[in-house]
This record gives sequence, C-alpha cells and structure tokens, in this order.
Amino acid sequence: MRREQGFTLIEMVVFIVVLGVGISGALAAIVQATRGAADPLIHLRAAEVGRSYLAEIGAVPYGDPCSSSQRRDYAELECYDGVDEQPPRDAMGRELDGYPGYRVTVEVAGAAEWEGANGRWVMVTVHPPGSSAIRFDLFRGDTGS
Repeated sequence: MRREQGFTLIEMVVFIVVLGVGISGALAAIVQATRGAADPLIHLRAAEVGRSYLAEIGAVPYGDPCSSSQRRDYAELECYDGVDEQPPRDAMGRELDGYPGYRVTVEVAGAAEWEGANGRWVMVTVHPPGSSAIRFDLFRGDTGS
C-alpha cells in the first residue's frame, strides 16, 4: 500500500489560524509603534509654542489692571489672564502656521509669594491634538516699579 503525502484539511486550517494570529500580533505591534512615533514631534511643537508664549509674557511689565483688549497691545501682565487661542497666535495676533488643532490657554494667578518674593504665577497650557496637555509655569516677581 502506497502512503499518501501532503497535509490534511485539519492541519491546513490550524496552520492558517496560527498564521493569522501571528500576523495580527505583528500588525498590532507595528501600529502601536507608529502611533507613538509622532508623540515626540507633537510634544516638541507644543514646547515651542509654550516657550514662545512664556517669552512674550515674560517681556511684559508686571502690573494690573489690564488697559487693553487686544493681545498685540497688552502692556501689563494681568492682560494675559484668560487668553484662550485655537490655533495659537503670535504676539501680533497672526495665526501660527503648522499648528492646526493646537490650543493655548493662559492663567495669571493672583498675588503669591515664592521664596520670599511677591509676584504672580503665570501658567501657559498647550493642548496638542490627540495628546495630553503640557503646562509651563513662570513666576513673575513684583519689582515694585
């Protein structure tokens, strides 16, 4: 009697199922890796925007109350309290290119003390699209001038 060579139908089905599970796992790993690859770029861009706002706010003299309603005319620290811009804008109010979906909020806290200095805390929060918010803090001391 001659012995038949080859695979049975059951062996082929098991092979296809095992192969499918393996490919699914590999694809899931690739998708997860590529999804996380954009995060550093998103965070870098958020940091750029946050530092830009902090630099602008840091250059404005300490003072209140606010005497302007246009950001390009802000001359006192207190003016920045409540800024909420989506998309982010430069100091002149022009939309920043390349930041679709980003949102920036600014909060200027009331009088505070930090290491013996009187001043105000400035909190700039950048909300990148599809990622968690990043907060930047600045303490502006009151120089008394």
